[in-house]
Formats: sequence, C-alpha cells, structure tokens
Amino acid sequence: MLVKLIADLLNNSDVQQQFSRDPPGVMDSYELSPGARQALEHGDRQRLLELIGQEISQSALFGALWSKPGGIVIHSVSPTTGEAGTQFELTITGDYFASTAFVTLQRENGNYLAQTLRVTQPDAQGSTLTARLNLPVGASPGVYSVTVSNPSAWFSILDNCFTVVTK
Repeated sequence: MLVKLIADLLNNSDVQQQFSRDPPGVMDSYELSPGARQALEHGDRQRLLELIGQEISQSALFGALWSKPGGIVIHSVSPTTGEAGTQFELTITGDYFASTAFVTLQRENGNYLAQTLRVTQPDAQGSTLTARLNLPVGASPGVYSVTVSNPSAWFSILDNCFTVVTK
C-alpha cells in the first residue's frame, strides 16, 4: 500500500499531520512491507521507485491502464512488397497485439484482410504477428497502409509501408 500512502501524504493534510507525529503508526496502518518502511525511513528514493513500480505492476488495473499508454503500436512490416495474385505471410512487429488481432492492408481503392496465423508475446511489448495475405490478381498496384486491430478497439496504422506490384 506504498502508493496509497504516498498519494495520501501528497493530498491529505490529516495523513500528513498523523505521519509527522507518528510515522511508524501510519506505516502500520498502511500495512507497508519492511522494505518499504526502511526505504521511507532512510529516504532511499531509488528503492522507493522500485517498490512503487513493483506494487503498480501487481495491480489488477496495470494491464488496462499502465501497460498500454497509447494502445497498440506497429513498429515494422515485412515483407514490404507483394505481388498481385499471390499469397504470402506478413510479419508485423510491435507492441500489445492481441492473439485475436486482425490485419488489414488498406488504401482508398481497396482493402485486403489478412488471416492472423499466430501472435507471439500477445498483449505485451515485443509482440510479433504473423498473417497470411492473399492478394487477388486484380489488386490495385500502389502503396498501402497496414492496420492491426485488437477486438478491444485498440488499433494502430503504419502508413505507406507496403507496396502492391503487378507482374
């Protein structure tokens, strides 16, 4: 409960007064670990930050609020070129792809949905998504953007990263 104590010390004058009179009693009431107590007593900022990080990462809300500051992100797409009338696998690297994410190749004159085959490290930094893309013979040549969408409505677009060519 270190995070709660620090928040209360910053925002609650009653807790501030109680802490100035009886630090051990206040630390007891917040059920601080011995390590947190020692870090507070010694003013060990580095250790306090480590303990706060550990406490937040163990929170049930961590995955929903802290680990996805901007939703999912696409870092790269490979290959960057595909020929109309062929089927191939796309490898997309990024962060926080769901195991049920889907991939779309898109531009104004046509969108092509790829079939997600697998996601390694789903819902985490360092995700890799592999998808099968079947480009029809009539696919319009040109530059496309790639979108990865999670069922949670988070999505990311990597603009102008894939080129469709014809024979």
